[in-house]
Amino acid sequence: MRLTLSVRGFPVELLAWGKILSSALSSWSGRSPRIPARVGMLPMASEVALGLAISENSARIKVGLARDLVTRLPETLGALSRGTIDLYKASKISEPTAVLSDSRAREVDALVSGRLVGRGPASIRRMVNRAVQKVDPEGAAARAEARRRERRVELRHGDDAMATLTAEVASAAYARIDRCARALRNAGDGRTMDQLRADVFADLLLSGTPGEASVRAEVFVYIDVATLMAVS
Repeated sequence: MRLTLSVRGFPVELLAWGKILSSALSSWSGRSPRIPARVGMLPMASEVALGLAISENSARIKVGLARDLVTRLPETLGALSRGTIDLYKASKISEPTAVLSDSRAREVDALVSGRLVGRGPASIRRMVNRAVQKVDPEGAAARAEARRRERRVELRHGDDAMATLTAEVASAAYARIDRCARALRNAGDGRTMDQLRADVFADLLLSGTPGEASVRAEVFVYIDVATLMAVS
């Protein structure tokens, strides 16, 4: 059986992608389940990269999404072809279901297929995450435990002297920060809630007390022994 991608509703630049993948995707229909689907993706990614003038890494992501749509997410593919969702929204279904078996991915696909209209990408992803937990609760618990063992604090520097800290218990930490910020606001503090949350976060980390100026400098003075003994 030959598989092709419908391109109705696709952005114009993706017409080339559909043509390039139409022959490549046919190989997936007869692939043995013992052979990982990623086998053979590299040559396909090279073709897509050439056809769309993009990097091979970007092309591999597109090929992976196409593979999922054709082999694991038929309802999502249908919604895409009808113009109900675009490729970016389709990726928000493909990515969270990547941890599932093909059969369970199709279950999630069926669960969310009738609830896509009018939703943004973030809303779709949250809905799919909930569906993944419903379809595979034991797997979700195991994945959460595995991520918990890998917990760490990450600092990501952004633009204009801003940065992002990421940690495992972010929801609980945010709840406390928000409570402290609202208490300061109710007490008459004129800062915005966003400013208060940011400042409370810094205060709690650096001094332990919300509302205190808390940036402290540590100064180390190095003096050679001769100067210290006043013999130079």
